[in-house]
Amino acid sequence: MNLAKKALSKMLETGQGVKEFVSESDMKGLSEQEINSLCEQAIKDNQGAVKDYISGKEKALKALLGYVMKQTRGKGNAQDIEKKLIEIINSKK
Repeated sequence: MNLAKKALSKMLETGQGVKEFVSESDMKGLSEQEINSLCEQAIKDNQGAVKDYISGKEKALKALLGYVMKQTRGKGNAQDIEKKLIEIINSKK
């Protein structure tokens, strides 16, 4: 469950405001360096998915994206992460 859903659920259960459940650091997202590092790790740990993507299986990219999103606990921007994964994979061909 992502941050917004968790916060909304807690707000509805308790009647408290969003600031009680979401900190400023939760809202910041990830730095470019963190995204790069997580994408590199996903590629390193999932060579099968990388090979499948290179051979034309677009769905394999979603597996890599899912891996990174799991690591970020949903804080990452999926579109930015997907672009970064493609960029890194293409640079290593």
